[in-house]
Amino acid sequence: MTPESEPFWNGLARGEIVLLRCDACRRWTYLATPGCPWCGSPDVAPEAVDGRGVLYSFTVCYLEFGPGMETPYVVGVVSPSCEPDVRIVTNVIGCRVCDV
Repeated sequence: MTPESEPFWNGLARGEIVLLRCDACRRWTYLATPGCPWCGSPDVAPEAVDGRGVLYSFTVCYLEFGPGMETPYVVGVVSPSCEPDVRIVTNVIGCRVCDV
C-alpha cells in the first residue's frame, strides 16, 4: 500500500469501492496518482462509487491462488458505471461461474 493507493484499500476493508474523483472535471480514475489523468488538475479526492459496472472481459481460474481459495473463480476486468473509460481487475462474486 502506498499513500496514493491507501484510500482504495481502506475502502475495500470497509466493503466500499473507492476511486479518485477530480474536483475540476468530475471524472473518476482508478489510478493512484497525485492528479487527474483526464484534465491534469491536482485536485483529486477519494470517493466511494456504487459498485455497479459492466464486465469488459474475464477468465476462469482453476488453480488455487492461495490457501482456502475455492476454485474455480472468475477474474474480471470491469468498467465502473460511473466512468466507462476506467478498467478495474477484480474477482467476480455473487454469481455462479457458469453465469458470468
